[in-house]
Amino acid sequence: MPSLSWSDEATRALQQIYHFLAIRDEALAKRAVRAIQADARKLKTFPYLGHPVAGSAEMRELTVSFGRNGYVMQYSVESGVVLICGVRPQRVPGW
Repeated sequence: MPSLSWSDEATRALQQIYHFLAIRDEALAKRAVRAIQADARKLKTFPYLGHPVAGSAEMRELTVSFGRNGYVMQYSVESGVVLICGVRPQRVPGW
């Protein structure tokens, strides 16, 4: 089973998501972060769960359902490690 790791950029993005939501509702912010982390943990068992990113042989994307729009995680799988490279709200275009 692969290990799971978060890049500094992905960790910062997760913190930004939390702080943005916590301004209005701290409980909502905690639920959003938990949903993202739970889906990330699924990648340890199913590393190819997300779809390939067009134009990249290494990168994959996984949509995290949450609320009306959810989030998108971009990650890679190499040498037994799933690396979460980024997280963004689904409605925000591109990386």
